[in-house]
Amino acid sequence: MSYKEVDKIFENWRRSTYHLPPISNHFAEKQQLNENWRDKLFQLMTAAGIFLGTAVTWDYLKDLERESKERIEQQDQVDLDSMDDAQKYHYLLKKEIEKEIKNNPNLSKTFTDPKSEMYSVFKDGIHKGQIDSVAVMHKYAKKYSEDLNITDNGNYVYIEPGAIDSDDVLPMMGITAGQYRQVLSSDKNFMELIRVAMGNPDSWVYGKDVARQFATIEYEGQYKNVLPLDWSIAMEMATAKGQQFMEEVASTAYIEIEGRKYLAPNVFKEIKNKYGIYNDSDYQKAMWALNDFVKTDTHSVWDIIEDFAGVDRTSPNYHPGELRGFDVSPEELPARSSLDTDQDTNILKGVNKWDQQTELKESKKKRRKLCIKILKS
Repeated sequence: MSYKEVDKIFENWRRSTYHLPPISNHFAEKQQLNENWRDKLFQLMTAAGIFLGTAVTWDYLKDLERESKERIEQQDQVDLDSMDDAQKYHYLLKKEIEKEIKNNPNLSKTFTDPKSEMYSVFKDGIHKGQIDSVAVMHKYAKKYSEDLNITDNGNYVYIEPGAIDSDDVLPMMGITAGQYRQVLSSDKNFMELIRVAMGNPDSWVYGKDVARQFATIEYEGQYKNVLPLDWSIAMEMATAKGQQFMEEVASTAYIEIEGRKYLAPNVFKEIKNKYGIYNDSDYQKAMWALNDFVKTDTHSVWDIIEDFAGVDRTSPNYHPGELRGFDVSPEELPARSSLDTDQDTNILKGVNKWDQQTELKESKKKRRKLCIKILKS
C-alpha cells in the first residue's frame, strides 16, 4: 500500500470521528440525505476549467476522466421510481445544476484564471491544480466584510444573501448565485429546502483538508467557521418558500365565526402537505428554523401568521397551540399585533391584511440584509 493510500485512510478516519456543530439547534440530528452529489458537481466544475486550458497534471486529468465515467454510469442506472421523495429531490436538483454548469463552462475561470481577482488554485500537494474553495471563501468574506452575520445558535458565520451579487460564482455549486436562486425556486417544497439548508452541516464542508474544512474568520472577538455562499442562497430560498407558506396559512386556513378568526384544522393540514410537511416533527423543525430568520424582536413566525390572519390574541376563546403544535399560555405571547403602529394599536382586529404590501420589523440581527416582507402574489 502506498503512502498516498495510507494518508487517505487516515484522512477518512479523521473525517468519520470529527463532529461538526449543527447549523440549527432544531436540526441537531443529522438528516439521512445523500449529499455526495455536491462533490460530483465540484469535480465537474473543475473539469470545465481544465477543458478551457487550465494547467494541471496529466494524472489529475485521468482521475477526473475516470470519475466522470463513473458518474455517467451511475446516472444510467438511476431508477427514479425506486427513490424515496428525498433521494429523488436531490437527484433532480443535481441534474439541474449539472445542466447549468455544462451550459456555462466559462464560470470556472472565475477561480482558475490567474488574472481573476478570485483566482484560488492549489499550487502544490495532492490537490495541485484543484480549486481551493477555502481561499475562495476567505476572499468572499473579505469582499462582504460589512455583510456578515451569525447563525442563531452562534456556531457559524455567513454572508447575508441580500448582499450577494447575482453574478458571484458559488464555490461549491460552480454556478452563479442568480442561477442557483432560479434552480431552487422551481418546484421545490418548503420542507426539502429547509432540510437541505439546515439539516446536515457535513454537506456544506468545502475544504479538502480535514483540518481546514471551512474558511475561519474573527467575528465579534471569536473565530468562527464561514458557511459557503451556496448555503446563504439555499437559506434565502428556503426562507422565501417559508414566507409563502406563512402567507397561505394566514390567508386561507382561518375561518371567521362571530367576528373571531379560528384555524381550520383540515385546511391547515392540506397546506402543510402541499409544502412537503407530513408530520408534526417536520413541522416543528421547519418552523423553528424559519423562526431563526424571520422572527422580530418581539414576535415569532406564529405570531406573525396570526397577525396577518386577523387573530385576536386577547380573546378568551384564543387557543395558541393549534397553530404552534406545542403548549403555550396566551399570557406568554404578545397581545399587540406585529402590524400595529403607534397611531393605531387596533389595526388588526379581525381584519386580514394579506392584500397589503407590508414590511415587517427588522430582526434583532443588527446587520440583517435579508428584508423580510410578506406579499400577496
